[in-house]
Amino acid sequence: MRNWLEQATRRHPEQIAIDHDSGAQVSYAELLQRAQVSAAGLRAGGIKPGERLPLRDQERLEFAVALHGALIHGAACVPIDL
Repeated sequence: MRNWLEQATRRHPEQIAIDHDSGAQVSYAELLQRAQVSAAGLRAGGIKPGERLPLRDQERLEFAVALHGALIHGAACVPIDL
């Protein structure tokens, strides 16, 4: 799963990865770019690879970015429901 987004981006960078309810669409390339920014933020915030990272069920796009960012960084995702 960790490399899935990178592989999908190489094969179909402009293909739609997320079709948001609001009508906004995000390509695989854009999702990967956002996830890489998220992973960099985790590093800058002191999260170490292998650490557990709680992810709250939130809007689909933000959740996908956070999930893939955590995976790229090597963190373990722990979904939580508030």
